[in-house]
Amino acid sequence: MYKAPVDDVLFSLSVVNDYENHYSMLGGSFEYSDLKRILPEVARFSEEILSPLNEVGDEVGAVITEGSVFSPKGFKQAYDKFTESGWTLLGQDEEYG
Repeated sequence: MYKAPVDDVLFSLSVVNDYENHYSMLGGSFEYSDLKRILPEVARFSEEILSPLNEVGDEVGAVITEGSVFSPKGFKQAYDKFTESGWTLLGQDEEYG
């Protein structure tokens, strides 16, 4: 079972890469405290929703039929959960949701 390395990612972003300084230079407003709240949720989503798809993704893979691409069972549902949870809006201003 996959376990996301949240502490390692936080260390890499904050200490190794000076995340807050670099992000503020781009006009961003995410602070380290925001990352400490968000990354565990990203980890949970990755562990519970995405990781179980690895096997079917490796064994079945995407299929091209008559010019259309079809993903393995579970991929569309995972993407739907991803968008319903608001992850696609993470980098947007709060006024957009």
